Amino acid sequence: MKQDFIIVWRGLLESPRRAMFVIANIIFGVVVVALIDGYATSMFQGMRDGLIQSGLGHAQIFAADLEERGNLQSVNVTLDRAQIDSTMATLEANPAVIAVSQRVETSAMATNGDVSQVGTVIGIQPDQEAVISSGLRVIEGRELFSDDTRQIIIGEGLSEALGLGVGDELTLLGNTIDGTLNALDLEIIGIFSTGNRAADARLMYVTLETGQQFLFTDTITRIVMMFDDIEKVDGFATDVRAALPDGATIREWRDLEPYYGEVVDLFSTIFLGIKAAILIFVALAIGNTIAICVVERTHEIGMIRAIGDQKYEITRRFTLEGVLLGLVGTILGIGLVLVLAQLLNNAGLTMPTPPGSSVDYPLRFILTPANLSIVGCLAMLVALFASLSPAAKAANTPITEALRHV
Repeated sequence: MKQDFIIVWRGLLESPRRAMFVIANIIFGVVVVALIDGYATSMFQGMRDGLIQSGLGHAQIFAADLEERGNLQSVNVTLDRAQIDSTMATLEANPAVIAVSQRVETSAMATNGDVSQVGTVIGIQPDQEAVISSGLRVIEGRELFSDDTRQIIIGEGLSEALGLGVGDELTLLGNTIDGTLNALDLEIIGIFSTGNRAADARLMYVTLETGQQFLFTDTITRIVMMFDDIEKVDGFATDVRAALPDGATIREWRDLEPYYGEVVDLFSTIFLGIKAAILIFVALAIGNTIAICVVERTHEIGMIRAIGDQKYEITRRFTLEGVLLGLVGTILGIGLVLVLAQLLNNAGLTMPTPPGSSVDYPLRFILTPANLSIVGCLAMLVALFASLSPAAKAANTPITEALRHV
């Protein structure tokens, strides 16, 4: 085997241009595939965190009937006081739960007296929501406090539609929990943005006390929680589910936002196709280069065969050449992509504003050891399989024909 390495090394030194060309192609493949993986990881993680931190939380508990009706904001289906007390005791006893917030929700009409807009009013516990809704940005005015019983904050889009700003008065019109019409005059103390235009055009936040006063109830619509480790949400949710009172159910964030899974599947398929095309290009370039090398060294191969070397030895040497070039290209490619990713992450570049969004997103690449290991292994496999066909051709060349080759 040592002799094979020496022979392969001499062969590479005799044709450094071809060796550098193969290595450059492998570096190109590793860098591009790793950057695509890094961008996909960053995009999926950013989308996930954005959803969770915009108020979705890691999991939500609500009345089982609410889910069965297919309307997660039905004012008539709530958790009663006994269910609330039992659930809160369960959550407080679970060390994995780091934040819990109670909410009451209803649809209501917001009006300034001339213009009306239908939206969703959410009564929250401001102190607890600071952790769960950390992605919500107040762009004008201030946030809600626990003692704000006659105040409200509204989405940026809703503010524009109604022509109202901080300090103006807004009237809510809607039904109480028993179907009676109710109205409430509130002062706008803040305008917020979730980054989602559709949500900003309909969401309004008041304190839990104000929301319950508007609905004439002491019940709540749901309990939202955050765990200390998002990777273990499934196990945590299972533990909580086992201790819930009758009539209550828990759903994880993925179940509440199936759109996330659909987007991940779509873009994963697109990125997979791009990566496959790049790897095929790299494989063809490597195979073509080694094939040219085989043609140029045909006479040498014939002489080696004539002095007694077997076919498998010829195959092994050319395959080893491809693997060595793949190893060098992979190491250099991973080193280069780490540097490029760091430079791009620190460059402050942003992506164009996505449809339906109101904010720009930074261009970031998250390179994980697992992803880099997979990319490295793929590059090595591509180099290996790309060299097999030329190696087999070299080994199967008849000795007499190889010796006559000029």
